[in-house]
Amino acid sequence: QFLYFIGMRRSAVRRAITPGTPVTLGSEHFIVPRRMSIGDALAGKANPRETPSSEYSRKLVRPSNAFFQVPVHRMSHTEAARREEEYDFEHALIWAAFDVPEKVPVLLRDRLLSGDASAYTDRWLDACRHWVREARYWRCIGVEKPFFSKHQLRAHTWGNAGTDVGNVQFSAAMVDAVRDLEYAVRREAEGLPANYVWEKWGPWGNVDGSRAEQLPRFRANQHIDPDGVEVSAADVEDLQSHGKIKERFGHLIFPEDGAFAGAFLTATNGSVTLADFEPEMQRKYAALRSLSVDDAIKLASADDLRTLLYISGARSTFEAVWAECTTWDEIVSAVAPHREEGDRLIEGARMLQLCRDADELRSLFEEKCGFADFHMTTDKELTGALIAFIDDLTTLTATEAGSKLCQATIDAQRAQVMGDVVFAAYRELMDVDRDKRRRLWVSRFAGDANEEKTLDYMLQQFARRSDRPGG
Repeated sequence: QFLYFIGMRRSAVRRAITPGTPVTLGSEHFIVPRRMSIGDALAGKANPRETPSSEYSRKLVRPSNAFFQVPVHRMSHTEAARREEEYDFEHALIWAAFDVPEKVPVLLRDRLLSGDASAYTDRWLDACRHWVREARYWRCIGVEKPFFSKHQLRAHTWGNAGTDVGNVQFSAAMVDAVRDLEYAVRREAEGLPANYVWEKWGPWGNVDGSRAEQLPRFRANQHIDPDGVEVSAADVEDLQSHGKIKERFGHLIFPEDGAFAGAFLTATNGSVTLADFEPEMQRKYAALRSLSVDDAIKLASADDLRTLLYISGARSTFEAVWAECTTWDEIVSAVAPHREEGDRLIEGARMLQLCRDADELRSLFEEKCGFADFHMTTDKELTGALIAFIDDLTTLTATEAGSKLCQATIDAQRAQVMGDVVFAAYRELMDVDRDKRRRLWVSRFAGDANEEKTLDYMLQQFARRSDRPGG
């Protein structure tokens, strides 16, 4: 309160402290003069730039600004505000699941960083799984946008001005999409290949580079089945409800259950090979395996590379064993107690860390699911892989250590959950993998790359672009 006396008229102060002098807001006897208040409230600085500050000077006053800390308390203090905030997040979640499904895990991580400790609970993981699966269904039946209005899904827009609840209001594009599905089912019923026209559709069009012959949907470009199978708009009029559509076309729409089950918690080493370790470690491993260094680089298994990552990351722990060992089995037995739970925590930490960016997540999908190119993979396979990713997150959070790992936002918290040895192996894997990717990228510009091959590849890609719809 004594700060209010700065720059004040002495008469106002004297009158304000004189007994019996009435003091009211805005009066001349008020301690805070009129020029320092706006209405009944104190005014801030007239020109904040008069006292220059920077992020460094602010950290001198508040050192906690130098560190990243997750807010403990939610910003929404009331139940209504909390529900509105969750509604807005689920709205964004539905848009991401429909438009760019691989960004769904990124949204979950952003929610954790914004202060919601429940981001990786079953409430949101189940919602992600549901909307990713539903969004695949919406795309297959020709829905253009997931929402009809802010509070209504397009798939819940009913016929007859909304009074015919349960019967979907179909647009012309949706009728065409259901006819494509009906063509495939009728061909299967006659013993012919399904030839579903959207079976090869991926993020960048047909994954084999072929044209989408069914587009545009002009009268002059009507689909003619080569085997004489006919489907008219009247043939799909009975398929008005979502239940009937899913029952009849579910095998074409939804991915196979368990196609990538457990893939993301299975131990893999990214792009790391034996050649990325130190030469001394390469020679020692080759000697223990009774191989030459060149043969060891070619034949080293993923399991052996993971063991070497533990040795290389936690050198102080395994230094004596590594120096005195005479067989590879001694190394394996020394590392085995740490790998029992450590491998799963390492893969879980990689899943959570690579959720920072959609591009890093795409590279993880290529590694775990065996995709040659994420953007040249069918939408059905990508949906199955993303559902497997969410299922593995659910499996991870089912354990106490995995649940704590999902709440960690900095390396110090991860090390506390994983343990020093496992965390060191995790950091070694991340550092070696990223350094290798960086060196491969820099080699593009070092002058020793095949510029002609790269240019030919780029020209081929540009030439294919005209074959894609809208290209």
